[in-house]
Amino acid sequence: MRQVEPQPAEPIRALDWRKIIPFQAVASSDRLRWVGLEAARFRASPAWEYNAPALTHHRLVLVTRPPQELDLRFEGVKRHVPPPAGAVILVPAGTPGQVRWSGGFDWFHIYLEPALVERVAAEAFDLDPKRVVVPPLANLQLPPLRATMEAVNAELTTGGARGPRQGRRRSNIPAMRRRQRQPAARRRDRSPGHRTTERGQVRAAPPRYRCCRLPRREDGGHRHEG
Repeated sequence: MRQVEPQPAEPIRALDWRKIIPFQAVASSDRLRWVGLEAARFRASPAWEYNAPALTHHRLVLVTRPPQELDLRFEGVKRHVPPPAGAVILVPAGTPGQVRWSGGFDWFHIYLEPALVERVAAEAFDLDPKRVVVPPLANLQLPPLRATMEAVNAELTTGGARGPRQGRRRSNIPAMRRRQRQPAARRRDRSPGHRTTERGQVRAAPPRYRCCRLPRREDGGHRHEG
């Protein structure tokens, strides 16, 4: 089992964290010019024990193949058994932790800039960004969020070639959990992803319209297009 040296006390960037771990990502978004979002896919990561540093970004980890053993501790979360495939681990920005696993581990990481999460909360749901709290979670089972992360994972394989539709899908990630809790009446006027019938019922639109769209860049492109 390999172990790294103690980590810095101040939060570090996701890219800097990937430079100090003893294995490399098989794919990453480093060259895709995404704004506010980074991603990396790891496959068959060897057994490891380390003090996970606090990152400047929120970290979403999709477990694609769990290890044989896992011990996970961060901000009040303690887990001593591996989560099932498809589960999501959410580590808020600025949160250090301790991680130990044995056996090969396949996992997909998405790193979200806190400012992006706050902007989506304000623009899509009219929430006060200063009051948005990202909770720590070790076994999140949310199929829409998992599907969105899998779409980003697939885009790493194509090098961002899928274009605007996937860019819109990525922008949906920070809002996914909050959207599940919004009453239909509140979403009716705020969200372009729902239509109101003659009887006042809210009907879901096709999936491609359910994503929260972020402001365009000055060149007219989406903020997250590859």
